[in-house]
Amino acid sequence: MEELDKDFKKYIDSVASNIHTSFLKKINDKLYLNDNELMILDKYKINYKSCSDYNNLLYLIDEILEDSYDDLSDLEEISRNIAERNYYQYTNK
Repeated sequence: MEELDKDFKKYIDSVASNIHTSFLKKINDKLYLNDNELMILDKYKINYKSCSDYNNLLYLIDEILEDSYDDLSDLEEISRNIAERNYYQYTNK
């Protein structure tokens, strides 16, 4: 029973951690990013604080993706997520 409680606590801690890192943080009025995106942008030294909106940020990301032959799958993934968020928040439907 005690081992089950430990496993359950580990599971709950993991879920809570994932929820916390997925909260969007306001960078400016038109730019919101979560902890994971911020970490990856910092990893590639992308100055997201200078971006006025998602389109500007996506341009900076695309420049790095186009200029690199390395595996940048983490950057590609957040690029897709940011593009999707931009579409749903700012496209008139």
